[in-house]
Amino acid sequence: MSFSLFGMVVGCASTPAPKGNLVYCSYSNKATAGGGYNYSELINEKGETKVVIARNLECRFAEPEKREYVATPEDVEALRKIILDSKMYKLDGYSAHEDMTGGTTYRVHVEFDSGQFITFSWYSHNVKAEAVDAYDAVAAFFSDFLARQKTK
Repeated sequence: MSFSLFGMVVGCASTPAPKGNLVYCSYSNKATAGGGYNYSELINEKGETKVVIARNLECRFAEPEKREYVATPEDVEALRKIILDSKMYKLDGYSAHEDMTGGTTYRVHVEFDSGQFITFSWYSHNVKAEAVDAYDAVAAFFSDFLARQKTK
């Protein structure tokens, strides 16, 4: 068992940083018991770069909202820097899910034009601090767009 644990640690430590341009990044949270689904995503396609903010989807307690914003190349680079600086690529494949009642599922998904993907999620009490920090860093990026949504 110690050998496989060592292999896991070495494997995580050698995860390469993403190469190429950021083409997609989203973070989401989905609450149980009708609490709804929220997500924010940056879509960086040729000819169009946008941010989509969606709140209260499938929610029994609030009206759904969905808005789109134009994102600039500076926005894309700022998010790419957050992804690299937080080293969230080392979390690719991380999944902490437990059998529990209530709670929220958290997820981050990132794509680069090099073909590299980063995905991690949890629905658990015992979550790696690095996963929470990376999720919070992505959420902080979208906070400016969320502020615009609330003022319109």
